[in-house]
Amino acid sequence: MLTRYFPALVALNTGNLRWKKFLAQQRAFSLGIEPGPAPGCPGCARTMDCAFLDTSEYG
Repeated sequence: MLTRYFPALVALNTGNLRWKKFLAQQRAFSLGIEPGPAPGCPGCARTMDCAFLDTSEYG
């Protein structure tokens, strides 16, 4: 599906990363910050800052 609808995005993923990690890195690059680990850990101290999680369940 990504290849069909987002071919330019697929072409950027030259490291064949998992998509969640790749998208997190691309977001960091677009914000001019150092990429960190892919988001998704509920115990992470930055859970409320994570744009890839539904934070409504965390308050």
